[in-house]
Amino acid sequence: MQTVYANATACGPFVDGASGSVCLHMDADGDLPGLQEIMASSRNETILRDAWTAWHDAVGPAIKPLFTKFVQVSNLGAHDHGFADAGDFWRQQYQNTGFKNTVADLYTKVAPLYADLQ
Repeated sequence: MQTVYANATACGPFVDGASGSVCLHMDADGDLPGLQEIMASSRNETILRDAWTAWHDAVGPAIKPLFTKFVQVSNLGAHDHGFADAGDFWRQQYQNTGFKNTVADLYTKVAPLYADLQ
Protein backbone atom coordinates (compact mmCIF):
# COMPACT_ATOMS: atom_id res chain seq x y z
CA MET A 1 0.00 0.00 0.00
CA GLN A 2 2.89 2.36 0.76
CA THR A 3 4.24 1.83 -2.74
CA VAL A 4 0.90 2.77 -4.28
CA TYR A 5 0.78 6.00 -2.27
CA ALA A 6 4.45 6.78 -2.92
CA ASN A 7 4.09 6.37 -6.69
CA ALA A 8 0.69 8.00 -7.19
CA THR A 9 0.35 11.34 -8.95
CA ALA A 10 -2.79 13.39 -9.42
CA CYS A 11 -2.77 16.46 -11.66
CA GLY A 12 -5.34 19.18 -12.17
CA PRO A 13 -6.09 22.90 -11.88
CA PHE A 14 -5.96 22.87 -8.07
CA VAL A 15 -4.75 26.42 -7.44
CA ASP A 16 -6.85 29.57 -7.79
CA GLY A 17 -5.73 31.50 -10.83
CA ALA A 18 -3.23 28.87 -11.95
CA SER A 19 -2.78 28.35 -15.62
CA GLY A 20 -2.32 24.66 -16.34
CA SER A 21 -2.14 21.76 -13.96
CA VAL A 22 -0.58 21.25 -10.58
CA CYS A 23 0.54 17.70 -9.81
CA LEU A 24 0.17 16.19 -6.35
CA HIS A 25 2.56 13.47 -5.18
CA MET A 26 4.31 12.32 -2.01
CA ASP A 27 7.62 13.83 -1.00
CA ALA A 28 10.60 11.90 0.39
CA ASP A 29 9.18 12.16 3.92
CA GLY A 30 5.92 10.45 2.91
CA ASP A 31 3.91 13.67 3.11
CA LEU A 32 1.57 15.12 0.51
CA PRO A 33 2.60 18.79 0.74
CA GLY A 34 0.60 19.94 -2.28
CA LEU A 35 -2.63 18.31 -1.15
CA GLN A 36 -2.07 19.34 2.46
CA GLU A 37 -1.51 22.96 1.41
CA ILE A 38 -4.63 22.98 -0.75
CA MET A 39 -6.77 21.49 2.00
CA ALA A 40 -5.35 23.87 4.61
CA SER A 41 -5.54 27.12 2.65
CA SER A 42 -8.11 26.93 -0.13
CA ARG A 43 -11.69 27.98 0.50
CA ASN A 44 -12.72 27.22 -3.06
CA GLU A 45 -15.13 24.29 -2.87
CA THR A 46 -14.49 23.23 -6.47
CA ILE A 47 -10.71 23.16 -5.99
CA LEU A 48 -11.01 21.27 -2.71
CA ARG A 49 -13.36 18.69 -4.19
CA ASP A 50 -11.31 18.30 -7.38
CA ALA A 51 -8.01 17.88 -5.52
CA TRP A 52 -9.46 15.28 -3.13
CA THR A 53 -11.24 13.44 -5.95
CA ALA A 54 -8.13 13.40 -8.15
CA TRP A 55 -6.02 11.95 -5.32
CA HIS A 56 -8.73 9.45 -4.41
CA ASP A 57 -9.07 8.35 -8.04
CA ALA A 58 -5.29 8.02 -8.40
CA VAL A 59 -4.90 5.89 -5.27
CA GLY A 60 -8.26 4.27 -4.46
CA PRO A 61 -8.62 1.65 -7.20
CA ALA A 62 -5.06 0.39 -6.70
CA ILE A 63 -5.34 0.33 -2.89
CA LYS A 64 -8.75 -1.36 -2.61
CA PRO A 65 -7.70 -4.99 -3.15
CA LEU A 66 -4.58 -4.51 -1.01
CA PHE A 67 -6.58 -2.93 1.80
CA THR A 68 -9.20 -5.69 1.63
CA LYS A 69 -6.43 -8.27 2.09
CA PHE A 70 -4.88 -6.19 4.91
CA VAL A 71 -8.21 -6.15 6.77
CA GLN A 72 -8.64 -9.92 6.32
CA VAL A 73 -5.13 -10.65 7.63
CA SER A 74 -5.54 -8.15 10.49
CA ASN A 75 -8.81 -9.79 11.51
CA LEU A 76 -7.20 -13.24 11.48
CA GLY A 77 -4.34 -12.02 13.66
CA ALA A 78 -6.73 -10.34 16.09
CA HIS A 79 -8.89 -13.46 16.25
CA ASP A 80 -5.81 -15.58 17.00
CA HIS A 81 -5.21 -13.34 20.03
CA GLY A 82 -8.75 -13.63 21.38
CA PHE A 83 -10.35 -10.55 19.82
CA ALA A 84 -13.48 -10.50 17.66
CA ASP A 85 -11.70 -8.56 14.90
CA ALA A 86 -8.99 -5.95 14.35
CA GLY A 87 -11.36 -3.16 15.42
CA ASP A 88 -11.95 -4.93 18.73
CA PHE A 89 -8.18 -5.22 19.17
CA TRP A 90 -7.65 -1.50 18.44
CA ARG A 91 -10.45 -0.42 20.78
CA GLN A 92 -9.19 -2.47 23.72
CA GLN A 93 -6.50 0.10 24.48
CA TYR A 94 -9.26 2.65 25.15
CA GLN A 95 -11.24 0.43 27.50
CA ASN A 96 -11.43 1.56 31.07
CA THR A 97 -12.56 -1.23 33.35
CA GLY A 98 -13.02 1.23 36.20
CA PHE A 99 -15.12 3.68 34.18
CA LYS A 100 -17.94 3.90 36.74
CA ASN A 101 -15.44 4.59 39.52
CA THR A 102 -13.70 7.21 37.38
CA VAL A 103 -16.99 9.02 36.74
CA ALA A 104 -17.95 8.83 40.40
CA ASP A 105 -14.56 10.24 41.42
CA LEU A 106 -14.87 13.09 38.91
CA TYR A 107 -18.38 13.87 40.13
CA THR A 108 -17.16 14.00 43.72
CA LYS A 109 -14.49 16.52 42.72
CA VAL A 110 -16.86 18.69 40.65
CA ALA A 111 -19.90 18.53 42.97
CA PRO A 112 -18.71 21.31 45.34
CA LEU A 113 -18.16 23.69 42.40
CA TYR A 114 -21.56 22.80 40.99
CA ALA A 115 -23.17 23.42 44.38
CA ASP A 116 -21.45 26.84 44.64
CA LEU A 117 -22.77 27.82 41.20
CA GLN A 118 -26.34 27.16 42.23
